Amino acid sequence: MKNNSDNECGWRKLSENEISQLKQQNNSADDWNDISVVRTFSVLNIRNCHFSGHVKIEENVSMSNVMHIENYHIGANTRLSNIGSLTFTEEHYGYTLELCNEDGRFQVVAVPEMNSTDVFQCLHTGNPALFEHEAPTEQQGYIGKHCTIENVTAIRNVHIDSFAELSGCCEIEHSWISSSEEEPVRIGSTVILRNGIVHKGAHIDSRAYLADVLVGQQVSIAEGARVYQSAVGDNSHISGCEVGHAFIYPCHEQHHSNSFLIAAHIQGQSNIAAGATLGSNHNGRKNDVDLVAGRGFWPGLCSSLAFPCSFAPYTLIAKGDYPKPLSIPFAFSLINNNVKDGCLEIMPAFWWMHNAYALMRNEWKYQNRDKRIKHTQYYEFKPLAPDTIQIVKENHRLLTQHLAGKAELPKMEMSNRPVRILKEKEAIAAYREMMLCYVLAEGVFNNSPENLIDILENNTELQWINAGGNVLTTEQWKQLCSTTSLKEAHALQLDYVDENGSFMSLNDALNLLPYLCEGDVTPSRIIELCREAIAAQIRFYERVIAERTKDLSAEFRLTNPLFPYKKKEAMDDNICQTALQEKEKLEKILH
Repeated sequence: MKNNSDNECGWRKLSENEISQLKQQNNSADDWNDISVVRTFSVLNIRNCHFSGHVKIEENVSMSNVMHIENYHIGANTRLSNIGSLTFTEEHYGYTLELCNEDGRFQVVAVPEMNSTDVFQCLHTGNPALFEHEAPTEQQGYIGKHCTIENVTAIRNVHIDSFAELSGCCEIEHSWISSSEEEPVRIGSTVILRNGIVHKGAHIDSRAYLADVLVGQQVSIAEGARVYQSAVGDNSHISGCEVGHAFIYPCHEQHHSNSFLIAAHIQGQSNIAAGATLGSNHNGRKNDVDLVAGRGFWPGLCSSLAFPCSFAPYTLIAKGDYPKPLSIPFAFSLINNNVKDGCLEIMPAFWWMHNAYALMRNEWKYQNRDKRIKHTQYYEFKPLAPDTIQIVKENHRLLTQHLAGKAELPKMEMSNRPVRILKEKEAIAAYREMMLCYVLAEGVFNNSPENLIDILENNTELQWINAGGNVLTTEQWKQLCSTTSLKEAHALQLDYVDENGSFMSLNDALNLLPYLCEGDVTPSRIIELCREAIAAQIRFYERVIAERTKDLSAEFRLTNPLFPYKKKEAMDDNICQTALQEKEKLEKILH
């Protein structure tokens, strides 16, 4: 049936001649009167198809060997070929995901256009159906303009936006696929997708199985990966592994076929190594426990964790079986299971002291790999940022008091075996350096000492939260939680980018001055801090270059008899080039 708006758009019935020609081209229909076409429609490229229900076809559409098409609107310049069935029987564009835990306690009703900050908002407000999706006016399936869909077994109840490419898929059902000319979605060979929302630029291929998922922008899932009951943040890459009941923030990497991640809340910029087995029902009496890890989480090769466990940002876990649950509060730390001595070893600030090149490269890497054209949220890629620095400050305070015998460390392993803190004095110094470099990077020392003292009198200390990859102040978070409109939420999220990029992060860094000065905030002390910060940043860049130089000059690398590496210098590396340039700039300022 048509209404007046349909007629204004130029829809019409097929003519008798067109029906006759379609029949000659081996097409059939339950009722030819249920088919609507635009005025410029041509039957020439419609062959070997059967139509059922209400079907709309725009201009320049090519359809061949579509065995059954029912209740679909086909956009202009779209090509469909070799499809078993293309049917729409019910409208359902909200999919319930059971995230972070396998017992269903954390549910989110995922709708189109929802990003990871929106998912976080649903979880933390305790309202799974916080956001609603405006239903399409047409009660039928939709395939947008300039799409290519070929060699697909079945498509059922799926909305497909323009410029999408589906080739060789097994089955796509009950899903919403957002796509655009700038960021087309590509779904390939033998993929199965059920109850999913796929955002722009995503690429799903090579036997991937997805069910009950939210797939972010520019996400790649391939090589037989199984992803279910999960929300995967933008710019993530998953292949050959199993991910279930997981909430993953943007920029997650999990490439290997023998790892799995079950019942987890991973806060992005993470990398799961081969052989890592992170799953709740493998080490608990019931599958009702989970893992929470701050951004920059790197469990090493063949690492196995006992749930429940939690980790501060930038935790690196050495290869090993960790038989008891862990709760690690120290950011940028290295965790090692020392089986020989029967103890757990923790080196706080390890990344800063011994992995500077990786820290600098990761920031560059994640920025460089962000291929989104249209942004609905902003991510914090810098290792030293408000969310991590507030933890670094607490880590520095705790270790300083512990070393002085004024504080006990919290329990970090659910066992009675010893926990060793390695290089505690060096870690305290490293955490201080990190705060100084953060203050320097945020431009605090661009102001006169007298001006800084004046600002501090009225400055308030800020608390920060990593909300789905979007680092917000608690006040911003409260404001965001007051809206239930995705459009309004995304507008607020982008407004906060400019806000945080200007005075919010500057004020946050400024608040560190009294702590770093031990309360003695005077012009002369601020000048000393500035010099100390520049020297600390120079040493960091020196470590970046030294670490890469050590890698490139490794003896076996240069003496491999079969495939000798071409000798390279650290300065051939763009990360080291940047480190050297920044180091030289700071040296000129310092001297």
